[in-house]
Amino acid sequence: MSKTLEGFKFGFSPIQAADILSLSSGRVPSLDDWPPEQLSRMRVIFRKLTSMRIVNPEDAEDVVQETFLTMAEKFPCVRLQKGLLVWGMGILRRKVGNYYRRPNRTAGLDQEIVDASVLRVVQSQPSPESHFRRAELQTLVQSLVRELPPRERIVMDLVLAGLATHEIVDLHYPEPYQNVTNRIHRARGRLLKRLAKYGYRVYTRREKSGRKPAGCVSGRGSSGNVSKGHG
Repeated sequence: MSKTLEGFKFGFSPIQAADILSLSSGRVPSLDDWPPEQLSRMRVIFRKLTSMRIVNPEDAEDVVQETFLTMAEKFPCVRLQKGLLVWGMGILRRKVGNYYRRPNRTAGLDQEIVDASVLRVVQSQPSPESHFRRAELQTLVQSLVRELPPRERIVMDLVLAGLATHEIVDLHYPEPYQNVTNRIHRARGRLLKRLAKYGYRVYTRREKSGRKPAGCVSGRGSSGNVSKGHG
């Protein structure tokens, strides 16, 4: 019975895993050695992240497929320090960047957007002005997230993809729970502070329980609502 990486989590460095596998089986480890359920979970996450940046679903799926093909090709030749998920997200980010540099990409996909289920406009009567503000905020959020430190950018990408805190913590196993939650808190804090510099006000949980201003934007997993300030 051949050994696999069944006992290893995303956060466990594949350096040890590769060594153990090579010694026990006498063969080069591959991406297929990782448990299928973990690879399937990664695929779901990658699809969410890609759909936030690429409007056309077929193009988005192609980018995800290309990412996994690259991971499979490079897996035997790399020594991962930060886990399979982090490594894969780096490849995915480069694939998305390459997609936007293609001259023959699907027309009309220049605008980077955030999933409407993550950032949605809460208002009773939409107006042209509010639509402009939403598009402005969506583009701004993506831009500011790219400016975060690498490890904070990773967790914030997962937050914007709709993952709950405990899911993000699980993906970073065996890193301590508190370390990951602290990083999420720091990343969210940096993002909200930078949004404030552009005139977007952050509403606390207490303020959220009252009436929400028109044009207010909320997100799953966020600590408050964001609204464009006046004056």
